[in-house]
Amino acid sequence: MIRKLQLILLLIATVSIAQAQHNRAGKTPNSLALSKGTLNFPVKANNSFKVQMSPPFFSETFGGGIPASWTVTDNLGAGGVIWEYTTTGATYPYPFDYQLSPINTTAGNGYVKVDSDSAIGEQVNTSLTTPAINCTGKSVVHLSFAEYFVQLDVSTGTVEVSNNGTTWTAVHHAEAGLAPDSATANPNLVDIDISSVAANQATVYIRFTYVANWEYWWFVDDVALYEPSAIDLAAQTAENLGGAYTSVPLSQVAPVTMKGKVKNTGVNSISGATALFEVINTATSGVVHNETVNLSAIASGATQNIASSTTFSPVATGSYKLRMTVNASGDGNALNDVSESVINYVCSDSVYARDNGQWTGFVGIGAGQGEDGIAGNSFRVNYNDVLTSVSMYLSDTNGIPASGIPVYLTIHPQANDTVHPDKNTILATTDTITLMPGLIQPGGEWFTFDISGSGLAVTPGLYFIGFHEDSAMLAVGYSNQIYTPGSTWFYYNSNTLPQSVDGWSHLEDVGYQIAPMIRANFGTTVGIASVENNKLEVYPNPSAGLFNFRLTGNEIKRIEVYNYQGQMIKKMQVNGTSAILDLSSMADGVYQTIIYNQNTRQRKVLMKFTK
Repeated sequence: MIRKLQLILLLIATVSIAQAQHNRAGKTPNSLALSKGTLNFPVKANNSFKVQMSPPFFSETFGGGIPASWTVTDNLGAGGVIWEYTTTGATYPYPFDYQLSPINTTAGNGYVKVDSDSAIGEQVNTSLTTPAINCTGKSVVHLSFAEYFVQLDVSTGTVEVSNNGTTWTAVHHAEAGLAPDSATANPNLVDIDISSVAANQATVYIRFTYVANWEYWWFVDDVALYEPSAIDLAAQTAENLGGAYTSVPLSQVAPVTMKGKVKNTGVNSISGATALFEVINTATSGVVHNETVNLSAIASGATQNIASSTTFSPVATGSYKLRMTVNASGDGNALNDVSESVINYVCSDSVYARDNGQWTGFVGIGAGQGEDGIAGNSFRVNYNDVLTSVSMYLSDTNGIPASGIPVYLTIHPQANDTVHPDKNTILATTDTITLMPGLIQPGGEWFTFDISGSGLAVTPGLYFIGFHEDSAMLAVGYSNQIYTPGSTWFYYNSNTLPQSVDGWSHLEDVGYQIAPMIRANFGTTVGIASVENNKLEVYPNPSAGLFNFRLTGNEIKRIEVYNYQGQMIKKMQVNGTSAILDLSSMADGVYQTIIYNQNTRQRKVLMKFTK
């Protein structure tokens, strides 16, 4: 079996792409002698959008643990792994999700898990059973819960219902449809009609049984029973306006079609319903665009994907979200009539991003010296523009050596989403920053890498931006709230994954359902996050010795200059918006500067050459 390896335990997981490949015959956790093998964690269709059901008559969120009225059973009687309460998830963290997502669940206050991965070499067979639930007077009964099930080979997660505690009817199989080395959505929100067993019964039990032999895990939360309304149309999903992107430069904004999904969670079919789309400016809460869509008839339990006939095109920078409100005559449940997009769509002056700015871990290429490891994101350019810099969130949690690590990025053409980047065609290379011990803040920080000259002129098409690593030391931050299959790639010479082509693979081929925090900057070079409004100019560069610094919208507090051995050779207090740095007495070469303002710092590479 494939075994995930616990390489580094931190508050977050820091692992490498190469480390995520291993031998299906090897079962030694914590081993660092990794064989190249295969691992594929395909992404299930997203089912993580909460639909507020009718008020439940039974519910359990496990906020304080497993209630005493619930029963945990070790069906093997061997004192092995059983269902337990957790707030931290799986024992061994990996680059894919090892916790139940808090999005649309109450996972923040805890949930239940059975973690076969912690039962090294042991069989697991355990059940979790509710107390008796009174369904008398309920002619229609639905069971709902949130789950995250990760499959290795042949583990099973079965949900059963009984009205006497003796005869059980299976109503859900968590592993259904999962190939080996795959997982459900996180969370997977399950809703099942159990009326055939539970309707009008005084003693109804729900049982969750997990069977495995050193596999992965099953998380469960928010178990509820409810009686649906006769008519109940739910706004299930309002899709993110940016689609695969969280931030798009104004110069690259394309018309956006509003999309969503509705579900008939009532008993009867529904006709003549409508859905109102509204684009909301998150700063003002004002509606900037709207359209009402007429829905076709929807059978009970069915869903319907809908889209607007008009499009929304931002004309100014700002943050936007989509709200969808459904309306059906006689709707008996108003709690699920409104859905809003989970991630805001930021229309920026320059930043193109796939991540949501909230890092949940770090990942390195880890290919080793001589491998020329590359990893990064693809970006779709819609209109002619100029790419001026690239920003990346870096960490040195793997330990930067005293000799320093050179870091740079390259931009490559890519024919389409299904073809790997063209490694041999380098359209542009960023400046190189040599990182020394102590130059990265604890927890990581953003670095902006300029593209030399006037930037790279780009035309409509797909481009790959990747960072290079041959040291196995650095790690780039990632977020996992938004993820687009096929948008992230990695390369190294000895990549032997079956899915690889010419040394290239998708990050999801080794289990990474993530968005690396690598961003393309168009137009004016900018910083990230709190420095987005701070335009820093350094000129001339290269220079014979005198460099002018000018910062718009903030004060420069001080400037530090480092040589490429990582030694600080000059420090200058400024306390103003401009400064002149004199390196005339220094030897010709390349120097790094750190420019501090009130609460942030930026880096610039200076090239000093005597004419």
